[in-house]
Amino acid sequence: METVSREQIYSIIAEELGNDHYIQDLRQKALEIADGDASKAQEVYVEYRLKQIEEKIGKLSNTTKMPSYSWGIPTEYCKTGSKLAKILGTICNKCYADKGFYKMPVVNAMYQKRYDAIEMNEWVDDMSDLITEKYKNLTKSRLYHRWFDSGDIQSFSHLMKIFEVCENTPHIKHWIATREYKIIDQIRVKDVPKNLCLRVSAIKVDGAIPKFWKWTSGVHKDKRHKGR
Repeated sequence: METVSREQIYSIIAEELGNDHYIQDLRQKALEIADGDASKAQEVYVEYRLKQIEEKIGKLSNTTKMPSYSWGIPTEYCKTGSKLAKILGTICNKCYADKGFYKMPVVNAMYQKRYDAIEMNEWVDDMSDLITEKYKNLTKSRLYHRWFDSGDIQSFSHLMKIFEVCENTPHIKHWIATREYKIIDQIRVKDVPKNLCLRVSAIKVDGAIPKFWKWTSGVHKDKRHKGR
């Protein structure tokens, strides 16, 4: 492998990062690991870039019922769900994300960090890079990403940001199930990225399935499923 100078390594990193603060953070690590090797310097950049993103906007969850990763926020921020949670017979009344593992302090802190990051100007870019890096070594059968294993869409603007992330990661199949009908009612099916399955969910267990949207889902205890 061709040996390059440390100055060239820093130039490579600088071109990728475009931020003096990050370059300074990487300088010592690049010296230790790369030591003149441009390929290793790039690995240093990727490693630290991912670490910085996770520290800023939070890590992805590796939920057992999905083939790979998920992203969510605390249920207390559900616009509709937090109201439904107080009503017996609704799906949100016994939400799995309101108990057990989800309420452990370290887990709750990570979900809160994700929520706090949503309005950051660089959220779309950071989320796109985070998903790209986390999925890059997975097999095709695992290239599925679930949005909101906990929580729900926060606003129309938030949904548009998620759309951008989906468009930036066309090799990933994304999935959202939501009860924020008013937000979904502002878009059309053709507005949804082709790699995103956006479902509107029923309100009650064994309840009626929404009819205003193409894709739906529900929770069924005594009846056959009605979603499509």
